[in-house]
Parts: sequence; C-alpha cells; structure tokens
Amino acid sequence: MIQRIWSVDFLRGIAMLMMVWFHFLFDLNYLGFVQISLYSGFWGIFQKATISLFLLLVGIGITISRKNRADFEIHIIKRASFLILVALAISGVTYLLFPEYWIYFGIIHMIAVSLLLSIPFSGKKITALVSGLAIISIPYIANIESFGIQIFYWLGFSAAQQSFDFVPIFPWFGLVLIGIFIGNTFIVHLKSLDKFSFTKNRLLNFLGKNSLAIYLLHQPIIFGSLVAINYFIL
Repeated sequence: MIQRIWSVDFLRGIAMLMMVWFHFLFDLNYLGFVQISLYSGFWGIFQKATISLFLLLVGIGITISRKNRADFEIHIIKRASFLILVALAISGVTYLLFPEYWIYFGIIHMIAVSLLLSIPFSGKKITALVSGLAIISIPYIANIESFGIQIFYWLGFSAAQQSFDFVPIFPWFGLVLIGIFIGNTFIVHLKSLDKFSFTKNRLLNFLGKNSLAIYLLHQPIIFGSLVAINYFIL
C-alpha cells in the first residue's frame, strides 16, 4: 500500500507558489499598477506550465487514491461532488462581482469533471497515456472551437467567452490522463524521492496539503489588499 508521498505534496506546493505569483501579477495588471503581457511570451508559458503541473498532479493523486482506498470510486465521486459545489460558488461570486469576466468553467470546474471522467482510466497505463496524448492533440489537429456547439463549451467545442479562468476538457483533461500514466508507472520512483530532505520543505508541503483552501483564500486576500492600497495609500 502506498502512503502519502511527500514529493507529490512538494510539487503541488511549487504549483501553488507559481499560481499565487501569477495571480498577483494578474491583479496588479487588472488594477492598473503595471502593464504586463500575461498570456504571451514568458508569462504565457509560465501560466500554462502552472496549469499543466496542477493537472498532472491531479492524475498522480488519482492513482495514489486508487492504491490506498478500497472505496476509491465512492471517494472520487464524493470529492468531485464537493468540488462541483465549490465551482458553482466560484461561478456565482464572480458573476455577481465581475459579470463581464465571470468564471463559468475554470480550473476547479475542470478538476471536478476530470475526477469523474478519470475513473475508468485510473488503473490503466498505456490507455491513459494514449488517450491523454489524443485529447491534447485534437484541438491542434482540428479547430474544434469552430463547431460552435454552445452546450459543449466546457469541452472546448465553442469559442470561449471572456472569463478570468477558462480551462476546457480539450486539451487539459489530457494532462490528467498523462498524470495517471505517470502515477501508475513511476509511483515507486516518486516515493523514493521522499528520502531527500528537500521534499519535506514545511512551507511547500503545507501549501501542497492545503491547496484547495489556499486556492479559495489567496485571491480575496491579494486582490483585497491591492484594492485597499490603491484606495487608501495611492
């Protein structure tokens, strides 16, 4: 049985730091403190790398849960259901505060759906890898946005509306599947990294183990602080 793997928490902590930094820059941009091109060049790559690392770790986490839990499917369904509620709350709050850019299918929506879609792939290696690569490749082979099927916007089958955060199934679910492949193939190697002291970094492990709470809290704190600075100081 595979117990909690420190190196996975460590990597998730790194992803959290990357996300917080990117959102800090985004807030600076949005409030007019700076003008940075965040979705092209270096920062565009940085943003995609952050999302990619998160989703790979989601896939790895699925394989760890599968090896640890006799009630794996029930656990995944409960986790996905909870995240769906969180995602709906995010949609509701952002619609009320920022109706022009509200989050209708962001990273939490994507992870919730991915958990459910991942169940039949959870114990697979080659199937998960091939399917993951196919899902990543399809949007680059065919212009699926041009299908214009609004009801399947969450799949990527319609052009995205303006949103602070849009992460469609195609191509991003492919990274979750590749994470499942990595977890099923290299889980022992990941566990072996725990012998190195750097994987037990307290800050990164804390961030990794509390990623959802930090995700939900960091933006109100950062955005609220910048608004206060802008209003009361500048």
